[in-house]
Amino acid sequence: MADHDIALMAHLMRRAGFGAPYEALEAWAAKGYEAAVEELLHPEHQPDGIEMDVMERYFIQQFPLLSS
Repeated sequence: MADHDIALMAHLMRRAGFGAPYEALEAWAAKGYEAAVEELLHPEHQPDGIEMDVMERYFIQQFPLLSS
C-alpha cells in the first residue's frame, strides 16, 4: 500500500469531518477510494450503533457532568 493512498484517504477523512487513526486509514485505503466514498455517502449500509465516547464527545448536553 502506497503512502500516497494513505495520504489521500487521510485527506478524504478530514474533509468528511472525521479524521481517523493510522490503522483505520490503512483499512480504508485497502478498500479503495471509490469504496470509501460510497460508504461515507451511504451510512445506512453500515452496522447500527455508535460508540459511547463519540456520543459523549459530540452530544455533551445529553450527559451532565458527574461530581466526584
